[in-house]
Amino acid sequence: LMLIYAPFFFIFFLSNSLGLFLILLVQYGTLWSTGTVRWTEGWLYVNLLFAVVPTMFILPYFHRYFYLMTGRIILGPLITCLIFIMILLSNTVCYLPL
Repeated sequence: LMLIYAPFFFIFFLSNSLGLFLILLVQYGTLWSTGTVRWTEGWLYVNLLFAVVPTMFILPYFHRYFYLMTGRIILGPLITCLIFIMILLSNTVCYLPL
């Protein structure tokens, strides 16, 4: 049964992180073509998306696994929230303007 729905789950999980990937694509595509970044105010914050995009793609798998393991919806969001927060906190850099 899981093999039947696997392509749909892949599409759903991909659409979860596709918008963030497009932001990266626009920012670095503009940098490559013009030599300047697209968003000049806080442009270094786009670098945080390198951690967010894979995380947004992988965490729904964790959520589904914990739901199938326990049959309850509460454990998946709690664990995925903690993982998401830990990854983002470890990749956060404070950019101070000079």
